Amino acid sequence: MFASFKSIVGAAAVLASGLGMAQSQAAVVATKNVDAATFDGAPVVNTAGSASAAINTTFTVGIGLAAGSTARYGQTFTTGASGFTLGAIEMYVAGQGGANNVGVHLYSNVSGGSEADTFVNPNNPTATDLLGGGSGLTFTMTPAGSNGYLVLTFSGADQVALAANTKYYFELSGGDAGVNVLRAGSSPYAGGNAYAGSDPTTFRGLPSSGSNRDSAVAVYAVPEPASLAVLGLGALGLVRRRRA
Repeated sequence: MFASFKSIVGAAAVLASGLGMAQSQAAVVATKNVDAATFDGAPVVNTAGSASAAINTTFTVGIGLAAGSTARYGQTFTTGASGFTLGAIEMYVAGQGGANNVGVHLYSNVSGGSEADTFVNPNNPTATDLLGGGSGLTFTMTPAGSNGYLVLTFSGADQVALAANTKYYFELSGGDAGVNVLRAGSSPYAGGNAYAGSDPTTFRGLPSSGSNRDSAVAVYAVPEPASLAVLGLGALGLVRRRRA
């Protein structure tokens, strides 16, 4: 489950810190969870909105990202009353043939992107890609025959601080093969929209003839330091028992 996956990642971070391993290097790890009705975890932000309990029957409209870095697809979201540190982003996606060098971006200070906007522009002068030192990150999309949940877990400098009551734009770009994502045929989330575009240097538009639509995206916080410490101590105990 995703909760267990987050626990493993947290414990590994504590162990690495204790062993003096560098934690500032940018990184993202991609995994794929099996199909289910909803996210396996407790996200801080959930763009499935009113359809959160029925994601796999609501978000069924396929969007194909063509091979190459020009194809873009993403979702804007708005944080709540408290800021947090980004730990992972989870997205409901279609079955995949597999692709390398799929791009992932997280923009702040974009133009547009609110519920009433028909466009989002991550290329305005004030916008910033928070991942990969401003250039985004890449990952490998592993082959999967069925729909499921793509989980992108961040570490080091890419565990960025997200401010309270702030709009962000999460986006994927095509890799060396096509990537299949999914959206709803409606707009169950009031804090943003799905957007698509074929030119990375311009704005992105609504993916369905000017109508608001959403993709199912969950944003998770890094576990609290106290929880990580407990996980790390537990992992160290397991190592010691195995050596005994």
